[in-house]
Amino acid sequence: MHGRQGGCRVSTALLRSVAACGALTAALVVGGAGCGSDEDEGTAEAEQVLEDIQSLAEGEILIKGSRSPQVYGPYDFEKGGYGVRFEHGAGEGSPGRLVVRLSSQRDAEGETDEPTIDSTAARGTATVTAHGRLYVAVRDASDRYVIRFTPRG
Repeated sequence: MHGRQGGCRVSTALLRSVAACGALTAALVVGGAGCGSDEDEGTAEAEQVLEDIQSLAEGEILIKGSRSPQVYGPYDFEKGGYGVRFEHGAGEGSPGRLVVRLSSQRDAEGETDEPTIDSTAARGTATVTAHGRLYVAVRDASDRYVIRFTPRG
């Protein structure tokens, strides 16, 4: 499942963060009462979600997570391809390995012949030419990750 905000696609995990904190706009207007036991932490999380949503360009897909394996989507990947930017790891030492594949089925191991991302670098780029209704499967991630798909052309 994915959400839409002004033509932009947002991962379910990101939308769950908004739902967990209640009405995002109301929380910010009231001074950011936030959720959980620490008001500052809840406010910061709500503000980060809002920034993430506002940072999306038309047609972009943003996925943030901290565990694997994890499957997101499905998303409608348009013809023309996508540039992919990713970051992962906690910033200390080696970030470990990040492996991401695209699949037309939620429970598939990943139908693309080659992983979309298979990297031990803390950040990098890739290109996706696949199109259609696809799931993004994070098969291996040792820590937090951010993956942004941006339409080309």
